[in-house]
Parts: sequence; C-alpha cells; structure tokens
Amino acid sequence: MEKDKAATVDIQALHSRIAALEQLIEVYENSVVEQSDKLYREIAERTRAEKAIKELLLQNRMILESAGEGIYGLDLEGKTTFINPAAAKMIGYEPEELIGKFQHSILHHTKPDGTPYPKEECSIYASFKTGTVHHVDDEVFWKKDGSSFPIEYTSTPIWKDGKLTGAVVVFQDITDRRQAEKEIQRLNTELERKVEERTRQLQEAQEELVRKEKLAILGQLSGSVGHELRNPLGVMSNAVYFLQMVLADADETVIEYLGIIKKEINTMLRIITDLLDFARAKTPQIQVVTARRLVDESLSRCTIPGNVELHDEVEPTLPPLKVDPLQVGQVLENLIINAVQAMPTGGGLTLRGGRDIEGTVGLEVADTGEGISPENMKKLFHPLFTTKARGIGLGLVVCQNLIEAHGGRIEVASTPGKGTVFTVRLPCEGE
Repeated sequence: MEKDKAATVDIQALHSRIAALEQLIEVYENSVVEQSDKLYREIAERTRAEKAIKELLLQNRMILESAGEGIYGLDLEGKTTFINPAAAKMIGYEPEELIGKFQHSILHHTKPDGTPYPKEECSIYASFKTGTVHHVDDEVFWKKDGSSFPIEYTSTPIWKDGKLTGAVVVFQDITDRRQAEKEIQRLNTELERKVEERTRQLQEAQEELVRKEKLAILGQLSGSVGHELRNPLGVMSNAVYFLQMVLADADETVIEYLGIIKKEINTMLRIITDLLDFARAKTPQIQVVTARRLVDESLSRCTIPGNVELHDEVEPTLPPLKVDPLQVGQVLENLIINAVQAMPTGGGLTLRGGRDIEGTVGLEVADTGEGISPENMKKLFHPLFTTKARGIGLGLVVCQNLIEAHGGRIEVASTPGKGTVFTVRLPCEGE
C-alpha cells in the first residue's frame, strides 16, 4: 500500500512538472512567435526602406543624368564629390576624370579678361566660408581644350547634422543667351539708326517742301519786283556817279559816303540779278573764249581788299572754252566775292586753272577763310540757304544752274578753320 501511495505521489509530481513545462513551452513559443513577427516586421520595414532608398538614389541619379544644367558637388577642400554627364560634357571631360579633383583649378582658374582667378576670390568657394548661396552670371568656365564659355551658376552650401560639408554647384552655358543679347542690341542699334535716318529724311522732306513753297512765291514775285527795283536802283547808281564826278573835290566824308552808297547799290543789283536769273532760265550764248580772259574780266569787276593777298595762277596757255562769257563771268565774280567775304580779317585768295583727264578745264577759286562745316556743306546749293548776315541764299544756286546749263559742274571742298576751294569745270573747244 505504502509503495502504491508513493508511486501515486511521484506520478502527480511528474504531471505537475509536465504541466509546468508545457506552460513554459507555450510561453516560449508565444515569445518566439512574437519575436519572429517583430523580426519579420523589422525585416519588411528595412526591406521597404532599402527599396525606397534605392528608388530615391535611382531617381536622383536619373535626375542628375537627365538634367540639362551642369551639376557637381564639392567637399570642403574643393574636390569634386559627384558630377553629372551634362557638366562633364560642357567642359569636355569624362565624369571619372573629375571625381576627387580640385574643380577650381580645372574649370574656374582664369577670369574672363584672362587674368588669374584666385580661389580665395571665387564665389563658389565663398559658400564654404559664409554658408550662403551665391549666384553669378558674368564669369566663364574653361574647357579641357583651353577654350572658355560664359556661364551662369549658383553655389549652394550643403549642411549635414548642422555642419557645413560642402557645396553643390548648378551652372548653365549662356553662350546662346549672350549671342541673343548681342543680336538684340545690334537690332536695337539698327532700329535707332533707321529711326534717326527716317526722322532726318522727314525733316529734310519738310524743309524741302517749305523751300518749294517759298520758291514758288519767290518765282512769282521775282520777275516783277526785280524789274521794279532795278530801274530806280539804276537811277540811283547814275546819280551817285554824277555826284562823284561833280564833287570830286569834296571832303573825305562826302566821298566816303558816296562810295558806301555805290557799294550798297551794287549789292542790291547783284541780289536782283540773282533773283531774275533764278526765276528765268537763260540759254547760254556760246562763244569761244580763253580762261585767262574770263578771269581778268571777273577780277576787274571785283574789289579785292588790301588785307587779302591775291595769287593769280591761271596760265594763258589753257585751252579755249566754249561758254557764254557773261554767264561764266558772273559765276566767277560771285565765287570771288564769296571768297573775299569769307576772309573778313584778311587771308589769301588763289585762282588756278588746269585741264583734267575728262577733257574739261577746271577753274579754282580758293580762300583761306573759316571754311564750311559738314552740316552746311550738305545745304550749300539749296535755294534760300545762307550763312551770311546779308543775302537771300540764291548766289550759289544760280551759279550751279548757269554752269550746268553749259554742260559743266561745280565742285566744292572745305576744311573748317583752313579754307574752301570751289572748282568750276567747263568744256573745252573741240570737246
């Protein structure tokens, strides 16, 4: 009996131990399952994170490789940490040639004017010093072949855990932009020039219209007014001549004033002659005459002041001319008077003559006066244009018309401050 009881106690104890062991196994199994689930979750989370990182890296890589702008990174020493294909292509390198290299010494070593570019002055490196973004649009990068191109770049500092670790540089080749800007500037300049030219043409057209209106009125009045004035002036001229004859022994003041009256009458008669010659075209009465005779007769009708030195260099051997001596003499007289008036304080008056290769004879009237400005040269033969205090601006127009009626032409050359040369070219006998 006692043995049976003992056996029963051992069996109960064994069952108790087995039950406890089963509980421990259940707890362990639950723990293992829990830990396994947690591990699986962590693995899944890490797998997702790694996948996301890979996708992000791939996306960033695709962005860098597909970007049209040049992009590269620098560490705090200025060495290249990464560079996209666009940047490497723009400067003529392979990307692997640039990784770990000092970028400044490769592509940013020289300024646009050719002077060295110290790294300490570089705006890209300034990002390392100040920790701020720098934007520049007036510098150049240098290619592997030694050429350069204009660029616009932005240097942005890179921070990690609150520490400055480098910079990323984004740049663009702005050669096309610069060329476009130059072309726009050229077009603007051309447009301004065309506007100025058109404005000038409109002003000239307006001035020409005003001149034509004036000339139309002048043509209507010149004939009748000219005759009406010429007759009394002729009477006055005869009266002065008579007074000069009968008052030959008068005091100097009377003689001086009679001379002044005579001079002013001659001036008015010359203006009236210009008016009449301008208003009506007169056919030249052609004769054969020497240039020497024309010059002599013209000089005899002109008064050369004592402060003007005359140099008459017209040779008598010049070929005879086929001209109207009165009309050509009027032209020479007008040019001589103009030359004298251009030298109010004195100077030199030179008359020359010669035959040119065109078979015409050129007669020059040269003075050492103040000359004619380029602006006035353009208007010199315009009717009613004059720079004189007196006169109506028809003398040179009449001269030009008279010479062109002979088949010749008038040329003028002038240097402000040095003098003017008028050249009358006329046909020779036999030409």
